[in-house]
Amino acid sequence: MSRILIADDTQIYREALATAFRVRGYHVICASSGREALAAVAASRPDVILLDLMMPGTDGFEVLRVLKEESCAGVPVIVLSASSDERHVQRARELGAADVMLKSRFSTAELVRRVEGLVKQAKAA
Repeated sequence: MSRILIADDTQIYREALATAFRVRGYHVICASSGREALAAVAASRPDVILLDLMMPGTDGFEVLRVLKEESCAGVPVIVLSASSDERHVQRARELGAADVMLKSRFSTAELVRRVEGLVKQAKAA
């Protein structure tokens, strides 16, 4: 069973994504802050991380920076952000995000397809 970490400070959003992935057989771990996300990665290395950028305290950029420097650098991260600022998208990619999706412009079905593609790539490697 593939493990997915959903890190977002909005509970309703976390729960909706968690449900979408659980019904597809994923083991879902949720974090409401960057600090919780980093602890979850250390405790149970997920196969894919869905990461919000704008969280209080340790934000998504800092999470990406830490992940890039740690032994878990190979875990693919899909950034889900409300910000369409191209500088944010570019910075997330520079920090190692495998993909960036705007919350206002994606469908759950498309997100699931992208996650499944990353999981398949990781298993093939």
